[in-house]
Formats: sequence, C-alpha cells, structure tokens
Amino acid sequence: MFISTTPNASPWHIKAGKGASSTLTLPWDTDGHGTSIKIAKTSNWKTTPSILQFEYAWTTGQYAALYWDLSDLDGSGSGLVGTPFMKDNVKVSPTGTGSGSGTCVKLKCPAGALCKDAYNTPDQEATRSCPLSTGTIWLDLCEPAGGFNSKREIGFEA
Repeated sequence: MFISTTPNASPWHIKAGKGASSTLTLPWDTDGHGTSIKIAKTSNWKTTPSILQFEYAWTTGQYAALYWDLSDLDGSGSGLVGTPFMKDNVKVSPTGTGSGSGTCVKLKCPAGALCKDAYNTPDQEATRSCPLSTGTIWLDLCEPAGGFNSKREIGFEA
C-alpha cells in the first residue's frame, strides 16, 4: 500500500500481508486549510490513478472542529469515481472526546458495494466533524469480514 499527501512527495509504503499495520503521525496544516491523503495499492498511482482519499482540515473560531471525509472522487482518474478498495472493507473510526455524537461517528464502507458514506459526487454531503479534542482517528483498510469491527491499520493523531 502506498500513501502520499502531495503529488511530488515520496509515498510511505506499507507492506502487504495478513495483519500488516502501520501508524503514521501526520503534520497538521494551518487553520482552515485541508490535507488530502492519497492511498493506493500500487506504486504507479501517479501514472495509473487508482486512489482512495482521506481528507481532513481543522478550524478554530465560531466553527471550531476537525472536519474529515473519505472520497472516491477522481479515484479512477480525473473526473472518474472509483477506489482500489471496492472489494475490501474500509472503516474510519474517531475516538476520544465527542466521538459517537453528531457526525463524529464511524464511517463504514462494506466490500463489494458503492460506499454511500464516501464522496461519490461533488455535491454529496459526506463530510464529518469532530471536536478539536478528538483523539486518534483510525483508518482501517482491507479488513477481513470477521475483523471489520475491530482491526486497526493506520492512525491519524488529532
């Protein structure tokens, strides 16, 4: 699995294998600016696009929150909806203060189905928000059906 936050950055590589996992602590961008993390199964994702995007931003002031979503937009190329994880269970789980209330809840994409909780159209309302004090947000990828509710793969520290 290959992960990158910018088009020219060298991606992180997470080796495939049963139970493979990695924790990445990613830097925060400035207040009001967002980050899109591109996740691919192959190293040639720049020339043959097939990505899933985990996007997040935080803001202070009147609308203070951590905003996040999964996006399949441009996942199969410019203007094309898709994801390399269509055959896999994918889940995002916020933890800590505020998790489980409002839109600060788990996002689940079952294998073999269009993920209704991820962006598939630009005007879809798929952004979640959590308090700035939210703890770790776990992104689970390629989970076997039996582990869909417990296994963790990549953690994003708030």
